[in-house]
Amino acid sequence: MAEYVKEKPAFPLGEIVAKGRFTLYEKSGRARQVIVKPIPVSLQGAHLPEAGEGDHFRCPFSITGLGLDSRFFPPSGEDSLMALRHAIGLAGRVIDEAVRRLNLINPLHGVRERHDPGSKHVDVTGYPDWLYRYDSRPDTDYGLWKDG
Repeated sequence: MAEYVKEKPAFPLGEIVAKGRFTLYEKSGRARQVIVKPIPVSLQGAHLPEAGEGDHFRCPFSITGLGLDSRFFPPSGEDSLMALRHAIGLAGRVIDEAVRRLNLINPLHGVRERHDPGSKHVDVTGYPDWLYRYDSRPDTDYGLWKDG
């Protein structure tokens, strides 16, 4: 995955257009707040309002909380929407790999498994399923760490 990672982007960053937050847990119960921030810009470095016709776009994003805090991932696309879509897809792959590598616990997965065992939890419209696998309520642990 290192080929997708840059420590510092060689192009100016625009404004953050969205921010996703959720919490994952280490086996010890320590919470890790994860934040994903996409920042679309044109390949020529123009911010979206100044981008010209025919520009290609990057949608670099950062992910904090998984040991990747100083890195930017710079997917691109033929327009800003495709760049954003590629960024969302790549972010999911990066997050899923980090969850496996760090052996983190996703409390929402446990709740869904108890409710509907063995079901693949995806959005039927085809959106990247990682958006639905990780809870957008960042401090919800669903009672995972309660005695009982």
